[in-house]
Amino acid sequence: MDQPSATATATDTDTVDIERDRLRRLLGTVQELGAMDATDLDGLLRHIVQVACRMTSARYGALVVLAEDDRERISHFITHGLSEKQRRAIGGHPACEGLLGRLMRRPVGFRLDDVTKEPDATGFPAGHPVMHTFLAMPIRIGSTVFGHLYLTERERNTLLVTRTRKRLTP
Repeated sequence: MDQPSATATATDTDTVDIERDRLRRLLGTVQELGAMDATDLDGLLRHIVQVACRMTSARYGALVVLAEDDRERISHFITHGLSEKQRRAIGGHPACEGLLGRLMRRPVGFRLDDVTKEPDATGFPAGHPVMHTFLAMPIRIGSTVFGHLYLTERERNTLLVTRTRKRLTP
């Protein structure tokens, strides 16, 4: 009977360790969310985008919640990773054009290796940080798009990859 090679065993062990770590982080997140004040929607949304950034090593994140009465209007725009000075310089809710508009028009997640080379990368306000890596995905409740999650500038100069997208998808 063939024995698995040491390399295969190491790879299997690495995969188990990665999955165990992922499950620990998810359980920790569920516990954190469960301990939060259920009436604090902004706090909950802020926590969700913080966790998404932490799980993917993204420097910046944004969570858009669409208005119930008009799915083309933003009711909440929560960011993570920006200083208060940057946030003030950028201003209020973004216009739904450029990359944000792309997800509004066609709610299918996408990943970019370099935003600066993307023709749809328009509408960034003055004071917005320069971004390169970019991951965008719709947030659905059933078949209804509730909002969007944007993650950018993965730390350690690595790309936001398909595996990351899978990690954030239930």
